[in-house]
Amino acid sequence: MQDRLNIQITRNGESLLDWTLVPVFGAEKKVTGLVLTMLNVTERKRGDDEKNRLLKAIASSTDGITICDEKDRYIYVNEAYARIYGYFRNDFIGETWRKITLAI
Repeated sequence: MQDRLNIQITRNGESLLDWTLVPVFGAEKKVTGLVLTMLNVTERKRGDDEKNRLLKAIASSTDGITICDEKDRYIYVNEAYARIYGYFRNDFIGETWRKITLAI
C-alpha cells in the first residue's frame, strides 16, 4: 500500500479541493485507520495564477524592471534592464545597484 493518496478536484480546469488520504498503521504494520484531510485551494490557485501572469508581464516588459532586497542587492532583473546596462541578467543577482550603476 502506498503511503498517501492525493486527489485534486477541479472544475473548468481550476483546482478547487485537494484531498489527502493517509493510512494509519498499527501493530504488525497493518492499516488500522485512515486520516482524510481536505483543503480548499481555490483562492490559493487563483493567487498563483495571478502571480504567474504578473511575473510573465514583468519578464516580457520592454521597460527595465528590478527587484532588490533590503540590503539593495538585486534578487530579480528582467531582460530589458540587463540590456539597458549591457550586462547579462545573472551578472546583477547578489550585487548592489550602486556597484553596477557606478561601474558604468
